Amino acid sequence: MAKYLPALIDIRNKQTDEDGDSNEIRVRTEGKLYYLENETVLYYQEEGTSPDGEASFFLTIPRNSEKKAAKMVRFGEERMTIHFEEGTLWETALVTPFGNLNIFFNTQKMDYDLNEDQGRIQIEYTMELSRQNPIRNAIDIRYKVLSANKEWEEER
Repeated sequence: MAKYLPALIDIRNKQTDEDGDSNEIRVRTEGKLYYLENETVLYYQEEGTSPDGEASFFLTIPRNSEKKAAKMVRFGEERMTIHFEEGTLWETALVTPFGNLNIFFNTQKMDYDLNEDQGRIQIEYTMELSRQNPIRNAIDIRYKVLSANKEWEEER
């Protein structure tokens, strides 16, 4: 079994529709950082994001790869896997108790800076749900390993 470090995770996702209207979703939670040989994995849970009350997420980022990419897996009553890689279109299905919804993710920008104590992941993409108008997303994920001597500092 892989060892993990407890981490504070701060996620901001700014969504903008075709009319230019935007809103920001922010999640700040404790999670786990798995710093494996060839990849970094963040695990966290969100309350109130699913009809059953919570959803779990794994964000996996390969290291030592020529292309920057990430894979996000969502577990809960609604399930989905997303692959983010700059310049690629990813089609997936959001599996719900009421049926599957097709979703398309087109990644325009993928960048990250990761280390064993803290990191930042930035992804810009459009999301199109069942052929509706696309929504632009700019997601900024930061993590910082927790220890007895460290506290999360508000940097933004």
